[in-house]
Amino acid sequence: MAAGLPDGVRQCRFDRDGTEPAVVWAPAGTGRLPAPRHVTGVRHLDDTTSPVGADGMVGVTALPAPTP
Repeated sequence: MAAGLPDGVRQCRFDRDGTEPAVVWAPAGTGRLPAPRHVTGVRHLDDTTSPVGADGMVGVTALPAPTP
């Protein structure tokens, strides 16, 4: 588990005006990872949003999805 991520999941983090958005994706297949406590939803590149699951997990696919 590199950088605390499940196998096969990649992440790019940014520093933007005091916030730290991240782009997370799984190049092949899918994955799930725990969302940081302050994250309540995921904004996708097409500007749609999805809530964090009741279990606190976020699903990841081959399409990058920035986390707020």
